[in-house]
This record gives sequence, C-alpha cells and structure tokens, in this order.
Amino acid sequence: MKKLEIEKMEMLVGGSQTQACISDAYNNHGWASTWLYVQSAFIPQTVVAIAGVCAINNL
Repeated sequence: MKKLEIEKMEMLVGGSQTQACISDAYNNHGWASTWLYVQSAFIPQTVVAIAGVCAINNL
C-alpha cells in the first residue's frame, strides 16, 4: 500500500510542476508570453502543445 501512495504523491507533484511550467510560459517571458496568449486565442491547439511540452519536460 505504501508504494501505491508514494506513486500517487509523485504524480501530484509532477502535475503541479507541469502547471507551473505552463504558467511560466504564459507569464514570465515578456513579449513571447504576450504572443503566446494571442496565438492561443486564435489557434487553440497551442495550449495543447505547450501542455504537452511541459508534461514531457517534467517526466
């Protein structure tokens, strides 16, 4: 049981790291972040791409 609980906790931590990565991409890169917001408004697949890259980087 303990191993399963540890794996669940690790997944939660990984999810929060992915969320932090997405937030960083959209908020902490000046004009690139502004462009990301605009591009996401017109091309919603951008959000999926950013989330995928962040998830892969946090594996």
